[in-house]
Amino acid sequence: MKLYRMPFLVQKMIIEELGLDERLFLSTTSKRTCRLLGMFKINVKAISIKVTRSYVEVEVGDRPFLQWTFTIPFEQCEPGSSLLKVDGSSFTYYHPSSFDWKYEGVELKRKKNAGIVLGKLLRHLTSFLNIERYLECDCDRLSPGLIPQLDFNHVYDSIEIRHKRVINMTPEDLKFVLENVRTKVLRLNVKVTSIRGYKYQKNPDKEASIDRLEIENYGWVDFSELPAAKDIRIEKKIQLDHMNTILGSWIAGKNRYMEIGDFYLGEFAHLNREIIFKDIETYATQLTNAEIDSWFRNSRYLPNRRYLYNQIVVDIMRTDDGLRATVIEVTHRPDPQSNRRMFVMVWTIMKLHRMPYLVQKMIVEELGFNERLFLSVTSRRTCSLLGMFKVNLDSISITVDTDDIRITVWKTYFDEWTFKMPFNQRHWRGSSTWRIDGSVVQVGKGQYSAMYCRLNDERLATTENAMTVFVKLLRHLKSFLNVRECRHCFLRIIPVGFIPQLDCDLVYDLLNISNLKTEPVAPEYLEFILENVQTKVLRLDVKVPSVRGYKYRRNPEKERVVDRLQIQNYSWVDFSELPVARAISIQSKIRLYDMNTILKSWIAGRNRDMEIGDFELGRYSPRNRKIIFNDVETHVTESTEANMDSWFTAYRDLPDRSFLHNVTAVDILRETDGTRATVVEATNRPEHQSKRRMFVLVWSEANLRPIGQDDN
Repeated sequence: MKLYRMPFLVQKMIIEELGLDERLFLSTTSKRTCRLLGMFKINVKAISIKVTRSYVEVEVGDRPFLQWTFTIPFEQCEPGSSLLKVDGSSFTYYHPSSFDWKYEGVELKRKKNAGIVLGKLLRHLTSFLNIERYLECDCDRLSPGLIPQLDFNHVYDSIEIRHKRVINMTPEDLKFVLENVRTKVLRLNVKVTSIRGYKYQKNPDKEASIDRLEIENYGWVDFSELPAAKDIRIEKKIQLDHMNTILGSWIAGKNRYMEIGDFYLGEFAHLNREIIFKDIETYATQLTNAEIDSWFRNSRYLPNRRYLYNQIVVDIMRTDDGLRATVIEVTHRPDPQSNRRMFVMVWTIMKLHRMPYLVQKMIVEELGFNERLFLSVTSRRTCSLLGMFKVNLDSISITVDTDDIRITVWKTYFDEWTFKMPFNQRHWRGSSTWRIDGSVVQVGKGQYSAMYCRLNDERLATTENAMTVFVKLLRHLKSFLNVRECRHCFLRIIPVGFIPQLDCDLVYDLLNISNLKTEPVAPEYLEFILENVQTKVLRLDVKVPSVRGYKYRRNPEKERVVDRLQIQNYSWVDFSELPVARAISIQSKIRLYDMNTILKSWIAGRNRDMEIGDFELGRYSPRNRKIIFNDVETHVTESTEANMDSWFTAYRDLPDRSFLHNVTAVDILRETDGTRATVVEATNRPEHQSKRRMFVLVWSEANLRPIGQDDN
């Protein structure tokens, strides 16, 4: 007990000197001691579990050098010499490596209680041991509650739940094994008798946790949606229409986890072969004999191809992504009427992960635009591999309309994807599921290249569902594509919460938030757009009705992210401190004293980021013109006609000067640094009383470059 009071390094030195048996016995003295041992775990080679008709046996250590054997009988055991307490359960200690569970104060049924004790024992062992491998779990029978006690945080080499006779299993235990327990090989010979006609339905939210699944009795199997496993073998003869269902479902986009299928068909006449391929479109195989030989040779579970006869090879293609699979029909004897097997081999790139870097690079760079997309949704590992060799995009665009959100991606003019996230929850024919950014997304084909996307989550509201898919999809595309710029982003409506979801790492060529009517927006969303979203052209027609008299205040700590800002409704604009942008255009008529405020603020040293200003003033008399220049000191302009022509020609923000009339120009000077700006007043028609516009052209370095002058 004094060990707790010692320094950490002393504790470490003492515990590392303890043997395995000493650690076991100490771990049962108290929870505190067990936690202390857990800080300095020792490695153990392996653990294996065996369930017989009379007991559960847990072996710790690598055969033949076992460390301990724990036996949990289904019946009362003989009393031993001493007891070990494990999480409230007693084990009888017989000899240095053998322990039996003793029934002590048990009220539950013994068989069910044995499963509970198995769970306690596994948790206790892993609390102070590093178990390197879970070798096997071999079940000749099942007791209630035993399956959920298996440790699904580790990968088992193999799990066998089968006997000479079919083992009865509950639907809950079957689902637990198929969806939660991770294993390299799972062998099942089970039936579900508690529910008549029961068929296992795969959970779309669960990823494949089984490498190889071997099924003997298949009464519980739904052939239109096989369990999630990479390699599936059904050892008993299946009906030909079942084989047809497997192929048809794969073509339709289901059974996506299956990479290799091995099915026993028995004897059938050549005419009956039509049942297998009914409504199945087949193609001449694109694999050579050498490639097929390599496939059989590299798979440890497929037979030697030299002992297969009467081979018929065709290809099939999945409709939603164009992925190809090769179907091989064979016999084991030369007689064509002998028992037949059928192999389905999907053209995945899973083996690519094992290849050298340069080989991976060569193969991935040969993939087409569509192939990259559909491979990216097969697994996170494949998506990460594609992300190592990203392909450049021509452009991407985002549109938020009244009924959906759309993302369009262009590789070239002819390579295009359009993803639509509708606001209404509807189902699409022929839809399939993709795993995008850790979520299951239902994808259905629309017209042309459009794909409809939505989450399989009814808890989310329709708009929230679409926005969640939008964020996940954009993040997924950026993980394997070079997406740096967005050609345009049109927001015809502004869904609640959408603005903060815009990707601030992208540079938007055009961000257009305008419609036939002015859109309401929250103050924090307006600030987010003006201060965080990098935009070459930002068009705004918004209002802030939630705060009466609201005026936007720029954040002095934020750098400029907007190059050209075009404003329609300006009710939120503070004219004494304009938003940060290089070129600002207000396209609705502003009052003359607002124009006066803009000029005076610039002279006083504010609005420093503005280099070009374009303001609509409407009609006014020469007398009212004094309002604009009230308390504004003007100077005779130093800009020549040629200079102003160059200015108006060089910048797309400004109109063609040949269409401007009644042009007058004066200069103003900024008090803080003496920077000069030319204020140009003009009309769009020859009449003096027509509508007037005012341009403010700052003599900045960028503005002087087109006219060949240095900065003053």
